This record gives sequence, C-alpha cells and structure tokens, in this order.
Amino acid sequence: MCVTLAPVFLPPQWRRHCGGKKTGARVTHIDRFMQGYQRAWEAGDEHQLAALFRADGVYRNTPFAEQRGHAAIMAYWQRTKLQSDVRLRYEILARHEHGGIAHWHTTYQVTSEELFRTWAASAGTNLLARNAGDPLPRLALDGVAVAEFDEAGLCREFNIWWHSRIDAPGPQPGGDRP
Repeated sequence: MCVTLAPVFLPPQWRRHCGGKKTGARVTHIDRFMQGYQRAWEAGDEHQLAALFRADGVYRNTPFAEQRGHAAIMAYWQRTKLQSDVRLRYEILARHEHGGIAHWHTTYQVTSEELFRTWAASAGTNLLARNAGDPLPRLALDGVAVAEFDEAGLCREFNIWWHSRIDAPGPQPGGDRP
C-alpha cells in the first residue's frame, strides 16, 4: 500500500522507510502514539490523550478544525465521554523517525442525543429527523491519520481525515416501521 502512496503523498525521506505491518522493525513514535491514542479513546481519557502531545501540539480532527495545546485538546476530547463500548483498531501504513501514517477504524455506541446531533450535522445526514423513541445508534468511523513528532516522541501535529456511518444491521433510524 505504501508503495502506491509514496510517489504522490509521502515526503521523499519517508519513501525508503514506509511499511505496513512491523516485522522485526523497531517500535517508532507513530507506533507508541497510536497505542496511546487507542487507550485514550477506549477509556475516554482526555489526560491520556493530552500526554501524547507537546504543550503546543496540534490536533486537527478535520482539515478545518484545530485544537492547539493541551487545554484545547482535552476540551475537544470531552465528547468521548458521550460514547460507550469504544473499539479502535489501526494499522501503521508508513513510519519515519519523526512521523507516520496510520489507518484507523473505530466503533462506539452513542450515549447522548447531543453527540448524535453533532455527528448528524457534521456528517450532513438527515438522521436528525429520526423517529421519537428510536434508540441511539452505534457509529463506525474510518480514517487516516498523519502525525509528526519531536525528538522526545511527543506529537507536534496530528491530522485526521475520516468518514462515518451508522454501524448497525437492519433498518436505519427514521426508516419505515413494520
């Protein structure tokens, strides 16, 4: 996969170092970061997340939204407290001494109408009009992350691009009822 991306998307210094699964390779900053990111999201712990970043680190959850510094990152991460049964998996697509690219996939149960409305508005869906009494859905998010690290391994910049959908078999909320 990395060979396909390298000519267009990867900086020249990464092209020799890209790789998917680790096979005897040393653990790099992106490996440690994604392990911590998984733990922080699954625990809904903003302090664990902030500890992965420099004091002036940047978390971009979209290309247009930036959280800079620990306080802003922790404030943004409060939304994970409205999720339960979070499961995150990831694969490192490229590694470099000071950066990396990962593909990630998360599922979680929405536990609040507020979070559902936020997701529905950001996803551009009409699910805001779901029927009264419909259960809150389980969501699936699938994305790519690009991270850059300082010499100490703290994240300087973390950018994600993602899409989401309802992760439930059967009829979608607001659909026809028997």
